[in-house]
Amino acid sequence: LIFRRLDIHEHHGDALKIEIPALFEGSWIHQLGMAPGAHADGYQTLGGPGSILFRCNNFDVPAGDLVYESNSAFSVGPLDSTPIDNFDMIGNWINGGTYTIYYGGSSYPCPTHGNLTNNRFGIDYLFDILSEGSNCNPNDLWVCDNVWDDTGQDMSINEC
Repeated sequence: LIFRRLDIHEHHGDALKIEIPALFEGSWIHQLGMAPGAHADGYQTLGGPGSILFRCNNFDVPAGDLVYESNSAFSVGPLDSTPIDNFDMIGNWINGGTYTIYYGGSSYPCPTHGNLTNNRFGIDYLFDILSEGSNCNPNDLWVCDNVWDDTGQDMSINEC
C-alpha cells in the first residue's frame, strides 16, 4: 500500500496502525490524543511482516501539551511474537513524545533491519529522542545522519 500527502490530525488516539508492507510519504501527522487519558502515537505497530517505509513526512506530537495527550511519534515493536522486519524512517521531520521513538521493548522481540537516517528532530520531547529495547541487537537499527532541526547539528544518537 502507498499513502501520500495525508493530513492526519485531531485524533482521539493513535494516528496510524498499519501492519502490512506500506510506504508513507509526504504526510503530516499532528495534534493527536484529544481524548482524556490518551496515550497517542503518530505511528504504532504491533507486529507484522515489515517492509514499512516512512519518507519525507512531518510528525509533530509534542509532549506536555495541555490539549493533546501524546506518547510518541513512533512506537515500533510487536506486542506478540510476530516479528517486524525492515522498518525505515528516512528524511522525516520528527518532533515530540515522551520518547520521540520507541524502538523495541523488553518483553517482546525487537524489530530487525531498521533504518533511522537523514531525519531532522525537534526538541519538544520529554525524556529523550530514542528508546531502544533492552533485548534489541544493536546491529538491527542503523542510525545515521540525523540532525537537530533548530541547529542542524549532528545528533548523539548517530552511530555512523
